[in-house]
Amino acid sequence: MRVGGGDRVSKPGRVACVLLLCFAAGCGGMLAGGRRLDPTSDTGRAWQALVDGKDDEAALMFGRLLGSDANRASRCLVLFGAGSLAYERGDDEAATAFYLDLIEAAAGSGDARDGLLAEAAAVRLPRLLDELPDRRAAEKRVLAQPRDRLSWRAQYLLASLSIEIARRRADTDLLESEACRSGCLAELRLVGVAGRLPYLDLSSDQVRPANPARTLARSGCQFSTPSTDALPGVRTLQSEVDVRAGRYHIVLDYAGPALLRVDGGAWHHHADSPDAFGTRWSALSLALSEGRHRVELRLGSRGGGIDVGLLLARASSRKPVDWESWPNGSALEAAVFELRRLCRLIWLAMWTRSWCIPPRLPSVPALR
Repeated sequence: MRVGGGDRVSKPGRVACVLLLCFAAGCGGMLAGGRRLDPTSDTGRAWQALVDGKDDEAALMFGRLLGSDANRASRCLVLFGAGSLAYERGDDEAATAFYLDLIEAAAGSGDARDGLLAEAAAVRLPRLLDELPDRRAAEKRVLAQPRDRLSWRAQYLLASLSIEIARRRADTDLLESEACRSGCLAELRLVGVAGRLPYLDLSSDQVRPANPARTLARSGCQFSTPSTDALPGVRTLQSEVDVRAGRYHIVLDYAGPALLRVDGGAWHHHADSPDAFGTRWSALSLALSEGRHRVELRLGSRGGGIDVGLLLARASSRKPVDWESWPNGSALEAAVFELRRLCRLIWLAMWTRSWCIPPRLPSVPALR
């Protein structure tokens, strides 16, 4: 598995990281949910070979499974295994193809576990595209990927990648069309300041209006606030969205404390605890009636300009995976779930745009 500038880790560490990548993208329950991973099945034996470090054997087994129609129920899990092997071996074209196939299959399957695997695949696509000698065919597939039935994380990852493709091409028409297709908010206005304490004043009732209100510069889903105020404080922003009736996720991408709400409802808390490190991304999930709705946002800032991303994603109909509720997992499943202790470390690496895996990994239970 690649780490930083292309170095490799040991086989046990590499296998652990391959499996843990799925958790870092929100895949804590990839083997839970409606379908279980049976270690005696063909898919289970292929993954067992991967965990045991038998790469050639695992690659042959994944290849046979992909060429058969008898394993459609576990196709996404097979594609993720084949893509992970190709990625570790430096076969970027094959890894890209496997991951794109996985995302397409997850968008059509309706299974929650497949959607979580798609998140992990989408995390790796930007780095893979950067390493392809000719990325045009892969970019065309990325731009054509269906998204509506994917999780909000996968939708945001694909939206960010599509917008980055448009930027690389310097194609303003493509940039705007992808922003519209992805659900990026069209406008965000700075309307006031609520105190000077980035955490304590987030929920303050005393808001000093901005005179005049400023419309933020936008590129894709990202908005930039002006650097007119060097002091820390809480900035209040507003936007309006027109939607059809249905369930939606309002995705917030911000590196500091924030509050988010719609039409004066309850606040959604985003990394607003001063005692714990928060996530970079979060989402407010709610049902919206047809028509126009007001989105309110409060951002805790330490001063200067700040960047924030906002996206309105259609909610998937699939149920979330609850991997804590099922008992008596197999040894293979236990090995995978034992690695969940490193989720925060890998998610932090994703947040800083770096893939520096810590040298010491937790012990993995014996696989017998």
